[in-house]
Amino acid sequence: ALKTENIRIALVDEKILKPHEHLTDIVSQTARQIEIRTSLQKLESAGRSVLVVPVTEKGRKTREVKLPIDLARQLLTHIWGRRAALVKARRVPTREKSDNVFLSFRTGKPVRVGTVKDLVKLAFEQAGVRGSGHSLRAFYLTEEACSMIREAMRIHGPNFSMDDIYERLAELAGHSHKRTLNRYLAVARLRAAALEALELHERKDGQASTH
Repeated sequence: ALKTENIRIALVDEKILKPHEHLTDIVSQTARQIEIRTSLQKLESAGRSVLVVPVTEKGRKTREVKLPIDLARQLLTHIWGRRAALVKARRVPTREKSDNVFLSFRTGKPVRVGTVKDLVKLAFEQAGVRGSGHSLRAFYLTEEACSMIREAMRIHGPNFSMDDIYERLAELAGHSHKRTLNRYLAVARLRAAALEALELHERKDGQASTH
């Protein structure tokens, strides 16, 4: 589960937060919140798009995940807004006892996995798209694998190592199930090849139109 501490660590690493600061301690400090948002905007202006956030999974395994800066900004709005109001109204346990970013508005306790799945399913239904949390994850990992393959092709040519990409994708996925990862990689390779062919065709068309 994503916790405010995870986001805090990422912001401390970027020197946006001071080591002793906690996000839940500056709920009423509007000026400080503006400073943090401004620092995130500066990161984006410098070409950054993500923060690296440590997340603890099942079995107490910790890994780093990419958190888009725009999403981080929205999470901060939630932490300082709706979450803070919920904690105050329901007297939710202190940060040490309940540090989850998402709390139930009915019970004040951390949102359960089943509830998250239901919300994702509802979002797909409202959008008129067939999907689930699993398919969303599969799409994300396939897109990341495609980006890794295209980057490797640009640097090393067609004889790049898939082993390196496999390891990076396994780290991103949080597991090394070969059957699942190979399925993502197979689709990603086809997509990468198609995109390269499309870009080559567009370049040729562009050159032809100039003559």
